[in-house]
Amino acid sequence: QARLFQENIEPSMSLRVPWRCLVPADAVDALFNADGVAHSAGSSGAVVHASTEDEAPATLSDKIVTITGTAPQKEDACRSMLRDLWKSQGIPAGEEGIFVLVVPSRVVGALIGTKGVKINEIMGDSGCDINVGRECIIGMPDNPVVIRGMQDQVLAATVLSHVVLQTLADRGRLQEDDFRYIPGRVADPAPRPGMSAMTRSGPAARFIVGGGVAGFVIGKGGARIRTIKEESGANLQFRTAEEEPSVMLSSDGNERVLEIRGSPEQRDNAVRAVFAAMDDMQDPPREIKMLVSTTLDSSTLQQAVASTSAALSLGMDTRLGSPEPGELIATIQGVPPARVAAVTAILGLVEAQLGAKGGDDAGVRPIQQQRQQQQQHTFQPCKGLA
Repeated sequence: QARLFQENIEPSMSLRVPWRCLVPADAVDALFNADGVAHSAGSSGAVVHASTEDEAPATLSDKIVTITGTAPQKEDACRSMLRDLWKSQGIPAGEEGIFVLVVPSRVVGALIGTKGVKINEIMGDSGCDINVGRECIIGMPDNPVVIRGMQDQVLAATVLSHVVLQTLADRGRLQEDDFRYIPGRVADPAPRPGMSAMTRSGPAARFIVGGGVAGFVIGKGGARIRTIKEESGANLQFRTAEEEPSVMLSSDGNERVLEIRGSPEQRDNAVRAVFAAMDDMQDPPREIKMLVSTTLDSSTLQQAVASTSAALSLGMDTRLGSPEPGELIATIQGVPPARVAAVTAILGLVEAQLGAKGGDDAGVRPIQQQRQQQQQHTFQPCKGLA
């Protein structure tokens, strides 16, 4: 199986950053055999260790699982561990789950990046939703980084996050003790760039656009979309019919799903920039096709859009026949400013809905947030977190 973390990324310096994660105590047995050896260790060559009572705060009921070895060994071990975790929690291989990394608090800012650019880049490249904990784990100078996605997506996000940590270690900003539990040690009060905007990602904005529109937004050599990303801090990704089978894009391959992620401010700035760019086309689109969750009340949607002087028509559920909530294609018409105002009004409804149901999952798409099966098929929340 092709590795995400290539051999040439392996550092030349002595410190190889260990990969640490939180695992519910009742799931740890699924990772190790009767002799205490991790299933993933034998096939990967990595060393996988679950924390003992002396290696974690008494307030933390989860276990800290640490993977050490070369970069490829750690990746292979993590891949195997994710399979075991999914199985132990009853999550089908193709379903989403939650995986929690443990990251030294003093380098969380580097993982987030200025204006959230780095964490948004990782989310976009991996396809995961990532929430960086605002507070340290009680009794530790470390923060939880909650990754939500399917196994291959979670593995990609884990690899990309540790590329950042390894780079910092190579520069001398991380030492071996930063990855070891030392009783009484507290977090450094180091500034965390962009944290106010990137503590949580907001719900993604998703649109259906034609291939020609996608090409225009991307620009020559990717120049236009790169500028939008840099100026807004959001992540933009065009997804094909193969990546979005439930949306039922046109069979000729001429449609794409445009997904915009980031904090609410970053996402909304990117939305405005994208549609302003579209208006500069020789034959600009005259309507916006937005994907909205079926969990939103249609009359509330109509009222929100009507307040912007735009017009709204709702299409069919993209997952008819499925017991899970899906997405509707909301077609928004009107003058360009009214259409964009309608989009931001709808996103505001989504955020209000997520806030009413518990803001900790604000980074999850509405379609995923409301899935009843997802409530049963995710790991238990990290216990002992502030």
